[in-house]
Amino acid sequence: MARQFCCCKSNLFAAKILAIVFVVLHVIQLGIAAYGLANFDDIIGDYTDEGDNIDTVRLLFQVSLGLSGAYLVVDLCLLAGAFKKVPCLLWFWLVVNAISVVYTLISAILTFTVMNIIVAACSILLTVWAMLAVYGSIQEIKEERQAEMDFYANQAKDF
Repeated sequence: MARQFCCCKSNLFAAKILAIVFVVLHVIQLGIAAYGLANFDDIIGDYTDEGDNIDTVRLLFQVSLGLSGAYLVVDLCLLAGAFKKVPCLLWFWLVVNAISVVYTLISAILTFTVMNIIVAACSILLTVWAMLAVYGSIQEIKEERQAEMDFYANQAKDF
């Protein structure tokens, strides 16, 4: 039996809930980034005296928009994989999030401020927990398929 990494009835159920939460989160992030980019001149007009490079700020909005879109696609793969019980989609989500954890860790170390370290640590801990729940759901799918194969093998043997 697969180890439970959540308080839900199964890791697969947790993966479904996590997928829905991540999809909603990234849709909101995508909307905020798109709104910020579409209304960039109105937003940045108030802060031109701050000394920030306007092109750098615009680039950050564009990068945020692109990353939110990419993560939305990855989270939709998690959603489809969890509901359709497709392990390769769950593995894809795990690999992308492992890369994300490494990136978060490196960026927190390079921008060594207390707030960045705290935010990165919380983000990494939550991501690793979600990854464990998704890994547990992969194990549950594998066990379920093995039980079905054993059942059909026994049926064929009895026939």
